[in-house]
Amino acid sequence: MEASAQASKTTGHALYQGVFPQSEVESSLQVQGPGRGQASQAAQPAVQGPIEGDTDQPPEPSPSGVSMSSAASSYDNGYMERSTYIAPDKLRAEDGSEIKYILPAPSEATQQIANLQSAFRFPPRAIRDSLFENFWTYCYPWDPIVDRSQVTGVDAEAVSPLLLQTIFLAGSRMLSLSQAHNFASAQDYYTRAKTLFWLDYEKDPMTLLIASSLMHWWNPHGPERVSTNTSSFWCRITVSLAQQIGIHNTKKAVPNESLRRRLWWSIVARDCLISVAHGRPQAICLEDCDVPRPTVDDFPGNAPTGLFFIAYVELSLIMGRFAQLGIRRSLNKDHAIGIEDSLHRWAKTLPEQLRLTYNSNNRMYSHEPSKPYNLQSRQLSVLHLTTIILLYRSKSFDGPFPRAAVLAASTIAGSFEDFLARDEVRLLGPAFSFYLLAASIALLSCYKYADLWTLAQEDLKTLAQAQQEMKKKWPSALGSIGSFDKMFKLTVATQTRAKGMPESSLTPIQTVFFEDCDMTLCRMHSILMQKSSQLSTERDQREPPVSTAHRDQQQMINLSGDLSGGVPVVEPYQGGSADHPAAGTLLQQPPDPEEIMGFDAMLQDDGGQLNDAMGDWLFWNELAFDSH
Repeated sequence: MEASAQASKTTGHALYQGVFPQSEVESSLQVQGPGRGQASQAAQPAVQGPIEGDTDQPPEPSPSGVSMSSAASSYDNGYMERSTYIAPDKLRAEDGSEIKYILPAPSEATQQIANLQSAFRFPPRAIRDSLFENFWTYCYPWDPIVDRSQVTGVDAEAVSPLLLQTIFLAGSRMLSLSQAHNFASAQDYYTRAKTLFWLDYEKDPMTLLIASSLMHWWNPHGPERVSTNTSSFWCRITVSLAQQIGIHNTKKAVPNESLRRRLWWSIVARDCLISVAHGRPQAICLEDCDVPRPTVDDFPGNAPTGLFFIAYVELSLIMGRFAQLGIRRSLNKDHAIGIEDSLHRWAKTLPEQLRLTYNSNNRMYSHEPSKPYNLQSRQLSVLHLTTIILLYRSKSFDGPFPRAAVLAASTIAGSFEDFLARDEVRLLGPAFSFYLLAASIALLSCYKYADLWTLAQEDLKTLAQAQQEMKKKWPSALGSIGSFDKMFKLTVATQTRAKGMPESSLTPIQTVFFEDCDMTLCRMHSILMQKSSQLSTERDQREPPVSTAHRDQQQMINLSGDLSGGVPVVEPYQGGSADHPAAGTLLQQPPDPEEIMGFDAMLQDDGGQLNDAMGDWLFWNELAFDSH
């Protein structure tokens, strides 16, 4: 028996080698639910992957529980970071003896529930390997919190079922629609992982935290619906666990600091982006955190991913800071200058490997070839351009023309043209629906100017098509589609048209931002970067603006009756004159019976305001949504 137990312990060490310290592994294996770390009848050979074949049976249950003292090493080594005001460190009875708390094995009812939910059912080898590769390729750069050694080339029984199901969940989100149900759907993997999570099968704190962090890849609802199955909900669960474990501070030296840093900052970055998209408070106050920022040294043997993750985290922090100030209505000129400076430093210190262009000097005025296409660099560029939009967007219809925001929005549209052409929209996370909305709203600023509007409509078509593709996997895009539809109709109903070009120009620092962008992606580039003398000539020849409020208002009345059939898919221009969209230009689509919430159901009674749809904080608090 001792030899068998030792063999099992050795197998467990192979799983966590270099990830958890030995004492933590031993305690983790001792307190696991069914079968993990238990002695086996015969030594189990290592396999290339966690599961061979398809099974819905859990491992054999643990014969007995273990004492709390045997599991205490996980906590004493810094997991829980128990504060000094909690004393004594070990619970003791009145006579001074140590209290023995037994962690019970899963009950029969618990195992039955897990079996009913197929919690221990895993895909066959081919599908499993495909899901793993999807995870490492498309999800890991954003969530570098799992190592290959944890799930491949180790004993099947040594791998956490919860961790496996969450990896399968994330990997399945990257499948094409034709592949999605080859074995199980993303929702199936999510249900299995959620079952194991709430049944408390996973006893290792760090594995539990990693798995809960990966649950955000299932996001079936937008912020307009109250749900316990969204990325926002799991973000807060993850933050709570992370703070319990203590990875948010560095009170003392602890093992696996690199893993803890990567995990903590991946949570922070996600919290920032969720706040930006939803317009809600962040779950993390960084004033309570003293964890150093991640470095390339935290990614041994994988420097490219490290550079990407570092840049992503820094940019997310800038976006999160701006959003919080905007949501609290405390953004002032000094704040804006500080954020502008931070964004400038980020752009100028971006590693060469992540830049879209070879030459960063005066790129916006040149036509040198771009670097070879790279999906990760393009995604990072979209985040950067969205931050520019947030910083320089118009606050009202009467404000100055937001030239920088429009240039950024048009460049985003160019990036999405490439995503669509390569069928890569399916590889984007749900936050990209917000980036599409921000770009679309910025382009509405071109409505006043006929020449700009002609180009803007082409970009808006691209963004609308991308939102359609996003909606297929991320229903939260429904809110973005509805928000833009209302904003588009408000623009058409209230704006007057003018000939010529807007008088605004780029500031020196705004110009620097676009020097590092691939402006070949920007449809607006040539027309917005005309020399000031040309703009002056056009201003002299400008005719008085022509009011179109009456005709546009009549169009809005005709269109309003078409909204009851379901969520409209916006395609802002389909025929009509150059000055005015033709009636019926909002492409209507039959209602989808599988969609959770129709467009009308998302509206409140007060002025038609959307009920906290994704991105509505960009304009609801600044523009009166009343076209009368």
